[in-house]
Amino acid sequence: MTASKPALHFIVVGASVAGLATAIALQNAGHSVTVLEKAPQLGSPDDGSVIQGCARVAPNAYKILAEWGLETELRRHGVVNAGFGVYKYDGKKPEGRDLMGINTWDPELLVEARGDFIFIAHKLLLKMLYNRAISPPSGSARVKVIFGAEVASVDCDSEEPAVTLSSGDVYRGDAVIGADGATGAVRRALMAAEGAQLSEDEYTGMMVYSAVVPYQAVSQHRDLDVFFDFPQSSVSMGSGRGFVTDNDGAQDIFIFVYTPEAPYDGSWTETAPTKISEVLGSCDPSLKKLASLAGPTSAFQIKKFYELDSWVSESGKVLALGEAAHPAQACGLHTYSLAFEDGVFIGKIFSHSNDRERVPELFYAFEEHRKPRCAFLKNIEEVYIGLITLADGEAQVGRDSMMRANHAAGLNVLAASGELGMQEMLDETRRVFSYDANDDADEWWMSWGRYRRNSSIKVEF
Repeated sequence: MTASKPALHFIVVGASVAGLATAIALQNAGHSVTVLEKAPQLGSPDDGSVIQGCARVAPNAYKILAEWGLETELRRHGVVNAGFGVYKYDGKKPEGRDLMGINTWDPELLVEARGDFIFIAHKLLLKMLYNRAISPPSGSARVKVIFGAEVASVDCDSEEPAVTLSSGDVYRGDAVIGADGATGAVRRALMAAEGAQLSEDEYTGMMVYSAVVPYQAVSQHRDLDVFFDFPQSSVSMGSGRGFVTDNDGAQDIFIFVYTPEAPYDGSWTETAPTKISEVLGSCDPSLKKLASLAGPTSAFQIKKFYELDSWVSESGKVLALGEAAHPAQACGLHTYSLAFEDGVFIGKIFSHSNDRERVPELFYAFEEHRKPRCAFLKNIEEVYIGLITLADGEAQVGRDSMMRANHAAGLNVLAASGELGMQEMLDETRRVFSYDANDDADEWWMSWGRYRRNSSIKVEF
């Protein structure tokens, strides 16, 4: 960074995980950040009226939190996930759940990745990030979070970008970063510049419903103790349906159900009109009973999202990241990983420059370098959902037979290759977990960034 120039001032839209991670990383790089959040408070109300989601913090995200000094708190509030059990959804076995096998994370893989897989309540993770942003270890806070600040419009054309709130207040900075999700103001503005609108996000016919069963409720039913069995996470595979359970540090059970029923397009801040227990169809009795104990339900359409031609505005001063740039399916495996990686990458490359003339260059570098990684993880997510909800037929029979054979041999359920690409999935998992966003950003800087000073054009890599 150039000592003679002041630090840059960033406007971040959205106090999401991606938004707060970005704020922390930019603050670590010496810049100042104003975060605008439309909600009146951090996260959703803690009164039981809205579903509290589960955050899946994979090793590639875990190491970021550890580097920020949050490892102890993460482990205190979360639970280390050792893997997952795989079951049949339909419950045709005479007694008990129909276990096809167990998949555990390779200890060597976790050592190589420098992190564990942690499940933690979303609200607790958000609070950790918020506290870290406004009270950094250095004691010199450069992040300000403003609640009740709903962004009505984003100026994507000006050399001094600005956002206008619904109240009429205007905020200006050296750059604007959108972390306000797939339906947020920044993605809408970038889509509008390309002649597109949110209606171009196409519903696929599949839904994902989410709810939480408090430990106090499930602990009253000893026949449901199976959901606390090692490895405390389960995937039930059905024909066009799926049922996933994850446990957090408080032993609450988070449920994700894939179903073609009740296509309501909701959000995390509203309760769906249909309960999660009403969209299961024919299933294992234990799944139905667990779902009947769940609290408020959230529902989301699984969509084929419109892909922005560019995550950067024509002016080069407005950038979308996280789900504002590459929307993920709700309850996804890698949503949190992508949010943390995006934040770290943008913070790292801006640790090398406080020259506002280089903002477009660095924004375009972020886009060019992060797009392949995001597309890679998006593809894994699609394969994962497809594997869980695989329709009954020859491929499904082959999948089940392979998993049962592996389990009988004492192997992980995914420990074989073939037409379903199980071994390929494991190889991809290694690539996912071992990735280091800091190293990736440093590689870009050493190979390209330190040699470039002209930000007037988009740099292709």
